[in-house]
Amino acid sequence: LPEVVQEVFEGDFEKAKEKIMGWGTMRRSVQDIADPLTEWTKQQMSQKPSTSSFSVPSMDTKKLQRAAKIRAAVEHLVSPYNLSACRDGGSTVTTCKWFTINERLCPAWPTSYFAGAPQLKKWGTSAEDLLDAAKESCQAQAALQ
Repeated sequence: LPEVVQEVFEGDFEKAKEKIMGWGTMRRSVQDIADPLTEWTKQQMSQKPSTSSFSVPSMDTKKLQRAAKIRAAVEHLVSPYNLSACRDGGSTVTTCKWFTINERLCPAWPTSYFAGAPQLKKWGTSAEDLLDAAKESCQAQAALQ
């Protein structure tokens, strides 16, 4: 218990009761709290509603949201978790090409591999969209997922 509360309960029952009564006198009645709140609520409800601040996202916002979804899908397809679950003869393994970059062996997939994903098909993703997403992902400090 906090030190302040411990001090109140030290000693016998009568002393604790006297100390607690000080807090009881500071307490406001329920009606003192409820009346101003009720009045404020009535005032708020009687006012005309203001025009909604909801707005339809602009085309730029929609494009940014779409680009983020495409990037997340691309990152998922090449994530270690996803790659570890691939079948030996699956498209992920068979379409992968290996390149040496800065003396390191790096995997790469053709854009057709990503374009075949159901989500990306649904969004009508083009090869340019995929390349943009891959470039943005490479330049980012962290993956979206």
